[in-house]
Amino acid sequence: PQNYKVAVKWYQLAVDLGHKNAKSNLLALAIKSPEALELLITDAENGNPESQYHLGLIYSKVTGLQDYVLAHQWFNLASSRGNQYAEKNLNLIENKMTPQQIEDAQEMARSWKPTSKLIILWRNVWKRLKYKTGLEFWMIKSM
Repeated sequence: PQNYKVAVKWYQLAVDLGHKNAKSNLLALAIKSPEALELLITDAENGNPESQYHLGLIYSKVTGLQDYVLAHQWFNLASSRGNQYAEKNLNLIENKMTPQQIEDAQEMARSWKPTSKLIILWRNVWKRLKYKTGLEFWMIKSM
């Protein structure tokens, strides 16, 4: 049986150590693992164009998460940071959207700002605590 939580933990460690292919492997896990998706979202919110592009792909293609407005926003952001694949996907996804959806997505991209360093630090501290204890936030509040 596959254990995505363990895989995410090891890939994240490899990313932290600078392993060349670890980030790509972690991004591929985002479709199958909530933990990997959470890391991808955090990285995209921090301004990483590769993660923004992959998050756009997830929102454009994955059943249950499909949201063309969010996909457009992330493709737009990644494209503005030089990701040429995001630019191609941005053009493709616009064919599936209404003019109002495109306008909404463009406004979201214009008003987007990277997540503050404090929030990212808190998320990272919480993730490490969660891995060590196995507790979720709601469990701690009710104890």
